[in-house]
Amino acid sequence: MEKQPQIITSIPNVAEYILDKLCIFALGTDGGIGKSTAMNAISDYFDENGIPINRVDCDIEKTKKGSFSSFHKDVIKADIRDHLGADVLLDAVLESPSRIAIADLAANLERHSLEWFEDMFEEANENGIRFLVVCVATNSSGSVEAIIRQAARIQKRAKYLLFKNMREVPQNNDPNYFGYIENSPQGKAFLELAKPSVVLMEFRVSEIQNELHNRGLTLYQALYNPGGKELGPLLSKGSCRMRMQGYHRRLQEQLRQIKEELAP
Repeated sequence: MEKQPQIITSIPNVAEYILDKLCIFALGTDGGIGKSTAMNAISDYFDENGIPINRVDCDIEKTKKGSFSSFHKDVIKADIRDHLGADVLLDAVLESPSRIAIADLAANLERHSLEWFEDMFEEANENGIRFLVVCVATNSSGSVEAIIRQAARIQKRAKYLLFKNMREVPQNNDPNYFGYIENSPQGKAFLELAKPSVVLMEFRVSEIQNELHNRGLTLYQALYNPGGKELGPLLSKGSCRMRMQGYHRRLQEQLRQIKEELAP
């Protein structure tokens, strides 16, 4: 059996500059764990607070429903399989009025994503860019193993924001719903060494989540309609809007509590 990687060691040569630019990115993992939902929640945070950002979609093969660009019109496309793809992402950070870029990296391009980070980190660090890695854990061991595998290569060159995605209602209010990341040796080591900020994404009614996905709407967009997209009959219902308000409010309250992590 392959030996478990040792993660999060010290990096003595990280530049001690005043870091005034921020790149937020979610690494590629298996689809369906809620990565796009997490990235849209962060995007909503910036939109709701009037903070300008550049959005980058690195999932070139995913052009329709579920891609970052299906939710946002102002998305920059970047193909990280190409060496110049990293330059597109760097420029997005450097050229944004707020010097913030949020990038959704492709679910099937983990190797390319990690190679991109390792290739551009040193120069980006020297230019005052810091990184925030968005990780999504569910109650499955696979999602946690992906986080640990990626953190083993990124190490302490980035900070971590962990979304715990509750994909279904825990039976009997099971306190060990996220047991693999909270109680397994690997998960506990990640939490202890990486010290991620943590956000809980509660279970959402599947009909609402599917309709948001199919219409290319984030919670903020569905509630405040800044892009003028059609809501349809379900998302227009009063009871549905109350549920969405609750989801949105509780998520945004958690993000406001870690606002220092989301600022350059």
